[in-house]
Amino acid sequence: MNRKIEEFFADQLSEWPLAAENFAAFDSGIIKERTVTVDGLQVRLQFNPARIRSTAADVRSSAVRERACFLCEKNRPGQQRSIEWGRYDILLNPYPIFRRHLTISAKEHTPQIISDRYADMLALTDYLQDYVVFYNGARCGASAPDHFHFQAGPRGELPLEVHLRELPKVRLSTSLRDGGADVYELVRYLAGAYVIETESPELSGILFAEMVNTLPGDYSSFTSEPMMNVLLWKDGDKYVTVLAPRLKHRPDCFSEYMVTPASVELGGLVVLPREDDWERMDAPVLGRILREVCLPLRQPQVKVGLLSAEEVMVEFSSMYRFGTETVCGSQHFAYRNGKVVWRNREYDRVDFLPMDERNGCFSLVMRIGVAFHWERRELQVFQGGVSLVPVPEDGSEPAEIIAPGAPGMLTVINNIGVEDYLTSVISSEMNSAASTEFLKAHAIISRSWLMTRMSGPRHCTQGSGSEMVSDGKILRWYDRDDHTLFDVCADDHCQRYQGIIRVRNKKISGVIRDTWGMVLKYDGEICDARYSKCCGGVTERFENCWQDEPKGYLTSVRDDVSDDSAPVPDLTDEENARRWILEAPDALCHTADQSILTSVLNNYDQETTDFYRWKVTYGQAELSGTVRRKSGIDFGDIIDLIPVKRGASGRIYELKIVGTARTLTIGKELEIRRWLSPSHLYSSAFVVEKKTSEGGTAFTLYGAGWGHGVGLCQIGAAVMGEKGYTCDRILLHYFRGASIEALY
Repeated sequence: MNRKIEEFFADQLSEWPLAAENFAAFDSGIIKERTVTVDGLQVRLQFNPARIRSTAADVRSSAVRERACFLCEKNRPGQQRSIEWGRYDILLNPYPIFRRHLTISAKEHTPQIISDRYADMLALTDYLQDYVVFYNGARCGASAPDHFHFQAGPRGELPLEVHLRELPKVRLSTSLRDGGADVYELVRYLAGAYVIETESPELSGILFAEMVNTLPGDYSSFTSEPMMNVLLWKDGDKYVTVLAPRLKHRPDCFSEYMVTPASVELGGLVVLPREDDWERMDAPVLGRILREVCLPLRQPQVKVGLLSAEEVMVEFSSMYRFGTETVCGSQHFAYRNGKVVWRNREYDRVDFLPMDERNGCFSLVMRIGVAFHWERRELQVFQGGVSLVPVPEDGSEPAEIIAPGAPGMLTVINNIGVEDYLTSVISSEMNSAASTEFLKAHAIISRSWLMTRMSGPRHCTQGSGSEMVSDGKILRWYDRDDHTLFDVCADDHCQRYQGIIRVRNKKISGVIRDTWGMVLKYDGEICDARYSKCCGGVTERFENCWQDEPKGYLTSVRDDVSDDSAPVPDLTDEENARRWILEAPDALCHTADQSILTSVLNNYDQETTDFYRWKVTYGQAELSGTVRRKSGIDFGDIIDLIPVKRGASGRIYELKIVGTARTLTIGKELEIRRWLSPSHLYSSAFVVEKKTSEGGTAFTLYGAGWGHGVGLCQIGAAVMGEKGYTCDRILLHYFRGASIEALY
């Protein structure tokens, strides 16, 4: 115990009535506490009305300039004394969070920037060995962002300090470990925060500087340092530093829950100056608040193929670097003899990294909905790094039904964090006005599917494992394993990824934070989670659309939650399938509720109005010509379309096409949809009616659903979300036997 500090406290409380009254609140019952468990840590919630001055402080630069600095000696209350300690004054904090609460204020009026003062913080823990010393960045809880200061509270008061050894963490590699330094990253509570442990203050200073230099900058009039909170204490001979990177100052719900997260709050002692907030605060709300204001845990990187073209114009909206060069503005790239041509120089490939990892972006004109009925061109903006890779004319990447990876062209690849990618995917696949629980469910399946793509093997050619040809039969299927240069493409062939323009509001970002790293698993393996727009009333089995490898979690499910035990009709039977498709029975995805549909479907998806049941009519010449163009095979005049095999949802996965010149059985479902439409049929769940008149033969296809129908039905899941079903209930309806687990 530091006797000088104890005597200082006693003297101040005896001669300063305001301070004495506020410290007495701990014993009078004015200050109250209760606990909640957040991410495995028992967090203390403190109702402390006197702290409203700090919690609600206006720290806008204009407001700070207009008020007198309360830490400058000339502006302090007359009763406030100090202990001189080097270039600091140690002060009693008159609005305490702890029974012993100190403010260590710089003698000079200088901004809240820790860069050259971390060594002072280490020295303070030697002087105040019974205390945790903490630093709040200028926009991370500091109520005096214009005047440098630390604060300190007694050891044993912050749950993070008490239980740090028990919290899940991963050890980070460092060249300084041999010198007695250990660096960890917390992975559950306060995920993404760094922990530095070393007996050497010099090594601690080096590691702290290294960690700070990896953080994205966030600049204001008061600071040119990244947003952060720092806690530091002495555990025996070791200095223990917790560096918590920050994303924002206050949560969006600040008006509803007045809390300004700072070092103490991140340390597990959450101060609430309004009693109603203190009574209402619970673990889910607090968890969301902490995840919202903290810089997220580092994330795996994904390579996304955007497009292929002989020439590409990329607009860099911020500074990027290529080797030692910096780049901004419009840049032209071209393919020539297996090389990238840029600025009249040839390269094997070019890779650009943003100077500002959080805010760096580039744009280019994209072709979306390739070969589907909504195909169009659109200017899109992307975050992260970008690479341009030439694919020689004899390259191994096939010319697929999607654009990226085509031979004899440049392939543009976006390098981006998985969670940032998913933020765009959810906004691109869905409308952000959809229910939060539905969006959470979609985030989890999109992440699950992506992680299987990133961790699984890649095929070298599209035909490898995706085509079966025999006399009179062609079966093809198109999966996402067909890429070699990148993990996934940006279009519907994989998942819609349309940059940051459609990330319109903070709801999607909140959904990603709330599901960070969460995936579906089945028998210990990540689920290859699939989804389509509308199943048509019953979901399809995986093996009927892709390779013949049944998956236990991708079985056939009746899209109805009123009775989970209700039997699935046998739609492999032709008569049952005909009756099911023509009668259009009730199902979750059988809805015309525009409030639901407009919240789920993006603008161009809303151009499709009949998706649960639909019909299309072709004349014989039109159908014969379409099939000839799409297949490259001349059937003559088509005289019949005969379903050979149907799946569990009624989708045809083998169809016999009978023509005057040739008869052939084709499949699987996507190939059928491609051959029978100038773009794509909505689905392969259809029945055929032929009518012959003087004008010739007409073929009318009456169909059900939109897409392959495997896994989650997006319309049905959206209806579940609107009905109040939770994320896990939605997922486990469609993915039977699966579980939801955190991958990172």
